[in-house]
Amino acid sequence: MIQTIQIIHNPNAGKANHSKEWLIGMIARFANKVRYVSTKDKLWNSFEFNPEHPILLAGGDGTVRKVFEKLKQSNDNLPLSMSPIILCPCGKANNIAKSLNIRGNPTGKIDFDLSKVDDYHFGEIKNTKDEQFFIESFGFGVFPELLKGKRSKPKTSYTSEVKLQLALHKLIEVVGKIEAQKLKIKTDQFTVKGSFILAEVMKIKHMGPNLPLAPANSPGSAWFHLVLISEDRRDDFSNYLQNLLKGVKTPSPVLDFITSIKTSKLKLKSSGMYYHIDDQFIENYQGGRLESLVSNSGIPFVKNVSYI
Repeated sequence: MIQTIQIIHNPNAGKANHSKEWLIGMIARFANKVRYVSTKDKLWNSFEFNPEHPILLAGGDGTVRKVFEKLKQSNDNLPLSMSPIILCPCGKANNIAKSLNIRGNPTGKIDFDLSKVDDYHFGEIKNTKDEQFFIESFGFGVFPELLKGKRSKPKTSYTSEVKLQLALHKLIEVVGKIEAQKLKIKTDQFTVKGSFILAEVMKIKHMGPNLPLAPANSPGSAWFHLVLISEDRRDDFSNYLQNLLKGVKTPSPVLDFITSIKTSKLKLKSSGMYYHIDDQFIENYQGGRLESLVSNSGIPFVKNVSYI
């Protein structure tokens, strides 16, 4: 029996039924005591982690980033000596949960083993106005263009499934019209030059509407996967997305039309005017060199969590 479990909850994530009471009831059988904080509560601003208490983190990918931000603010010298985080995926895409091999939907019981842990290594970005980090991906081309279009649209109350379908529709539209950008990228072993519609430095397997662009990746590894789609593979990417939208069970593997390079650090320049870091749109890029490397340390997450 665990002495205390701390619940961190974003009650607005997705549109699933994951109330405070339900979360406490689900996890209570594992702990003598349950503490609760909402990321929408004023108490979140002053919240402090107790390294001896495992965390049940209920939210989407953006909520995971909030917790990383809070941990980095409280201690820049990661790794922390802390109990692991148990992720309860309640968001729209839940791409991080997929990379941690979390199975099932959080609607019933939970099963986990605190001894099965991966240290989640994040990416660091240098040569920006402020030192930045990412836990999913950062890059140029299609995805910042997608985020740019989302900024002016009001929030909707669609289900997560409908939102993913709408995102696929919009992504197909963006892929069809976006201008390729000239990039120069230097990795551990290679220098790449060319015109690309997508350039993503990925720390997880999936991005966007559950696209498996880096299927061999792992948050616990000390590597990025640099994923590139060149101008001449635009139609292949578009056809892949359209097959996903139609529900084709076995669309062509992404490795048929992407270039994937494993690296622990890189330097890049782009002709683009903006990029993204996770779900943040970064504008007014001036063409300067960006450097990125994998963090030396990580934050412990429980792998193979099952929802029954």
